Amino acid sequence: MEHFINIITDTFDKHIDNIAEGLSILDNHYLTESCDEYIVYDTVDNKQMIKIPLTRELTNEEADNAAETLSIMFTQFGYTDFDIEISGNPEGDI
Repeated sequence: MEHFINIITDTFDKHIDNIAEGLSILDNHYLTESCDEYIVYDTVDNKQMIKIPLTRELTNEEADNAAETLSIMFTQFGYTDFDIEISGNPEGDI
């Protein structure tokens, strides 16, 4: 199973060059080898999504910490309307 973090917003035109640097503040033991390994997609509803691959499934605590860190980072970059999705075990804790 592929594990990932998705961040979805209208557009990533603000501070797109700083995203990789910002991702380095996440705990690197669950990111892929390069924290700048991410892909920007256009969604079917005309939004943009950044997909960040993970090396493994995160625990609930790790996912909460990652979501909080990313939320703070994107708010500081000036984003006010975004969603964060983190892949996980649909049955709860691993």
